[in-house]
This record gives sequence, C-alpha cells and structure tokens, in this order.
Amino acid sequence: MHPVVLIIDDDAKMRELVADILRTYKFEPLCAATAEEGLQTAVLRRPNLVLCDVILPDSNGIDTAKAMKASPTTVDVPVVLMTGYPYMQRYNTGQWKLLLKPFSLKELLDTVRGSLKMAA
Repeated sequence: MHPVVLIIDDDAKMRELVADILRTYKFEPLCAATAEEGLQTAVLRRPNLVLCDVILPDSNGIDTAKAMKASPTTVDVPVVLMTGYPYMQRYNTGQWKLLLKPFSLKELLDTVRGSLKMAA
C-alpha cells in the first residue's frame, strides 16, 4: 500500500505536477482545488499527509491546517503548507512544515518523506 498524499492547491498545473511526481515515486496522490474540497477529501480518505497551498480561493492554508487538527478524523495527519511567499517561514513550526515554491524535486520528496516519517 502506497502512502496517500492529499494535494490542496487552486492551481491545476501545480496539482497535476505534484501528483505526477508523487505517483512516479510510489505515492498515491489525491487532489483538491479548494479548502472545502480538501477538508471533505481528508475526512473521507484520511490521507497519510496533506500538502496545502497557503492561498486558496475559499480560505487559507493555515485555517485549513487548523481545521484538520481540530477534527478527530484528521488530527494526526501531518500538514505541509506550500507557498511562494518567503515571509511565511515564520509558520515553519512543529505543527506543520513549510515548503517554499518554487521547490525542487529533492525538496518536495525530502519534505514528503520526512513528514511521513515524523508521523509514523
């Protein structure tokens, strides 16, 4: 069974790119375009990890991550926030990690693998 990674990002090209990369490296990607869709998918599928964009059309990644931590179904699912804004580094805390866009293949895989190990 491959680890399931939920990608929440309103940019379809970014979702497809990350999903393709993860699929290539034996992860099972799930995709959502909004925070609401992401939260519903997380509750239904209980992924092993969530990659969530900070800027979403219906919410923001921080509130989405907080909502996941507040739900008994997803409280233990690690969340990585993705953003193109370097000032967001201050949110790189123990609660969730931060992955700065644009990221390299190595940065993406290291972040995903590291976050899954931390959750195990």
